[in-house]
Amino acid sequence: MRKEVKKTMDVCDFCGTDNSVFYKCLQCGKDACWECRDKTVQYPQGVYISGGQDGIYCLECDSTLMKSGDKLHRAYNIIEALRNESKIWGEDFHARSKKAEDNILKLRGVK
Repeated sequence: MRKEVKKTMDVCDFCGTDNSVFYKCLQCGKDACWECRDKTVQYPQGVYISGGQDGIYCLECDSTLMKSGDKLHRAYNIIEALRNESKIWGEDFHARSKKAEDNILKLRGVK
């Protein structure tokens, strides 16, 4: 027996695969598979979390939106800047804390 099956499938707009997780550009709708995710920019939805409201843009749209000042894209960039600021602050705080703790050990003759 033979039967014909027609089905609609998502395919990666970059490599053409149809058997992967896809990332859809919020601007143009292009799909990128797991292997092609480097052709996208992914912005977390929050400073301390990521999830279902993360922003994904293909590189072309990301570049265009950087110049145009799109409100949603700008909002994701603000979150990204805050995440980077937090990371830098945390690294600096960790370094200063370690120095202060090492000083205690040095003054106590332990180090």
